[in-house]
Amino acid sequence: MRLVVAELEDVIASTAHVRADALAVACAALGLPPPPDRALAAGLGVDDAAAIVAREVAPDDATLPTLLALAAEREAADRVAREARLRPGALAFVAACAAEGRFGIVTRARRVVAASLVAAAGLEEGLAFLWCADDRARDGAAAGARASARASAAQRPFGPRRAAVLADRADWLAAGAAAGARTVAIPAAPPDLTPDATWVTFQDRVPSDLDDPG
Repeated sequence: MRLVVAELEDVIASTAHVRADALAVACAALGLPPPPDRALAAGLGVDDAAAIVAREVAPDDATLPTLLALAAEREAADRVAREARLRPGALAFVAACAAEGRFGIVTRARRVVAASLVAAAGLEEGLAFLWCADDRARDGAAAGARASARASAAQRPFGPRRAAVLADRADWLAAGAAAGARTVAIPAAPPDLTPDATWVTFQDRVPSDLDDPG
């Protein structure tokens, strides 16, 4: 497999607890009630979670979502390098991907948070790109997987089926499939949400196992 693109949150690293704690601390700092369970759901970025809280406590306050998101992001940036943990087998898998081809990370976190985690986890070496929420605001919510697969196909003498997208979210898997990449679901979301994706853990596979037999 020449290009592997993986989601950072809860695929490469377990970060749900960091995001939840950061949001709770930010709510307390702004005098808000604890965030509801649905704002802490796996798969939600800080911005989306902050918007849920703001709609519940002050639906007419247009500035609260931004203030809450910024406070939660600052807290997450302080916590993520200490508290986030790579998923079992992830570091070896990333190193193997970088050795065999190109490896990129997509994340719903902003760059200040994502870069802190990437550096602390030792993922910088061999990383071809890091696509963050800052880039999503510019490129569109599902553009990362599509753009990376297209760029890879244009720059290298191989087609997009030599690319794979690893994610736990149906929207990222759908974006990868639309770009012509193989889609691999790392267990976090239930399989019935992504029926067309292969389901593996990092301990199940090495990068060459992702090659399309067709």
